[in-house]
Amino acid sequence: MKTSATALLALTCLLGACTTVTHRAYTPFVRSLDGNSELCISTYPAWYPHNKPGGTSGFKQVETHGELNFQVHIRGAKKKQGPDDQVNSVKIRSFAYQLDDGPKIELLTDYPNNFWMQDNPRYQKDNLPPVPYLPDSVIHVQIDFTLNGKSYNFKGEMKPSESKTTMPTNILKSSI
Repeated sequence: MKTSATALLALTCLLGACTTVTHRAYTPFVRSLDGNSELCISTYPAWYPHNKPGGTSGFKQVETHGELNFQVHIRGAKKKQGPDDQVNSVKIRSFAYQLDDGPKIELLTDYPNNFWMQDNPRYQKDNLPPVPYLPDSVIHVQIDFTLNGKSYNFKGEMKPSESKTTMPTNILKSSI
């Protein structure tokens, strides 16, 4: 099945236009909490992708935005999306990051929910700047929170990551 899908993609790219998207992010920071829940800190592009130089008429190259926002989620260990019925109470006392040896930047203090998205007015009122994507840099994260009356404190690293996806351009255009 995978071979036929790859062959179909190759044929589509030969007959029409294809786009290769370079996805840039920092690797998620995930920690198990109490056997039922987990902490996940991840990044997502701060803006839309843009064209990369070097593409041809039939093959376009695009890369995700050069700045990223954070997302913090205390979620079910088995059910990764939606409400977590294991979370009765949560308070993120602090969440901060540091890019390489740069200054420590605190993004959250005394936040009362289990989900937060940077630069989303539903979750954040401040206009906090995104973090730049630097392929040779590491983000150091630190989070301190209480889940269901138990305190947690984690420190860790998020390393840069790039992956590529190739697809017919007409499919990509309809999904953006």
